[in-house]
Amino acid sequence: MKKAKPMDAVLILLFVLVSLVPLTGLLPRPAQSAQIVRVTTPEGTEEYALDDHTIALDSHGYHLTLAVSADGVQVTSSDCPDHTCMKTGKITRAGNAIVCVPAHVRVDLVGGEGYDGIAG
Repeated sequence: MKKAKPMDAVLILLFVLVSLVPLTGLLPRPAQSAQIVRVTTPEGTEEYALDDHTIALDSHGYHLTLAVSADGVQVTSSDCPDHTCMKTGKITRAGNAIVCVPAHVRVDLVGGEGYDGIAG
């Protein structure tokens, strides 16, 4: 059996460090503050200020009511069959979304600082 050389230890350390790099993607990132509520329906996209008001939507035969406040948005009533959009609860961070599939409605919070990604 050969004796370990100092460069062997350096190479082993380098391999260990390189193998830990993918784990940095699991670290928590700072929350982005939302500034706009974006509602997308088959009829188009509307953007609303993130302040206290309600939004009534009629889409594909379903009626939804959104409650908007300074800290987020939620679906407070819906006559869709499964109510998944209501069960999502309040979304508060940019990048979060609520989707009502039967009504074909998507509600997103957008805004904040930083980039989601950079393509080059």
